[in-house]
Amino acid sequence: MTVLPADQRELFLPLIEGIHESPPWGVFLRNLVARTYARRAYLIITLANAGADQVPTVLHVAAPRAAHEPPLDFMRIARLGLHPYGQLRPERVYAIDELLDYDTPGKAAAQRAELDAMGMRYGRWLRISARGVADAWLALAREREDFSASAVATLTAIAPQLAVALRTLVALIEQRLQTAMAQDALARLGVGQLAFDATGRVMAADPLAERSLAFAPEPEPVPGRRLQLAPEPRRALEAACAALATAPPEARELVLL
Repeated sequence: MTVLPADQRELFLPLIEGIHESPPWGVFLRNLVARTYARRAYLIITLANAGADQVPTVLHVAAPRAAHEPPLDFMRIARLGLHPYGQLRPERVYAIDELLDYDTPGKAAAQRAELDAMGMRYGRWLRISARGVADAWLALAREREDFSASAVATLTAIAPQLAVALRTLVALIEQRLQTAMAQDALARLGVGQLAFDATGRVMAADPLAERSLAFAPEPEPVPGRRLQLAPEPRRALEAACAALATAPPEARELVLL
């Protein structure tokens, strides 16, 4: 695939930045709708370890020409009995005709009529799987004419990147959960934690440490946060950090501030 500057600016970068959005990938989905000339779209994200009562994350986007229209009703679509989303091959783009039930007499026609009533005369589906820990389903809809070959090629090209982004999102969610559990346990014991670099700059601080300690209010000559300390404790902390930076992993330094 040839990566054009527009692809990087409108799709790939929003995929990376969108991991930190809540809900994720709003900018990416809006750009994808514009790029494929879709009318409306939705993105559903489900986590494998979600609770039974936890609803999936659903993001709706409409093109400006459809801004006055209601969002696509993904629950109504799910009740139509289309080809099961969970059985769609990951990263393959599906058209509506591939999801209709032609085995049951009259079922495909009824499904088609229901989709038409929702303004989904033409559609494309894409399933993204994050190796069993999460799944995402992307649906794009048009009303008057089918998607172009270029639009389908864009979906096909973006699928692997979306899969990587979904796996990264899941990893970040798990890491944040583990961090929150660890911080909560230490906070109950009255313990706060900070991480320093080799020069004594604060790389990270948990909420208890943020509340309990004072940080230098003025910008330092070298970028980065530092604790607000008297000269002697500051030199002792910086010396300990420098020593630990080149010491074996099991080394320890005790500094009384």
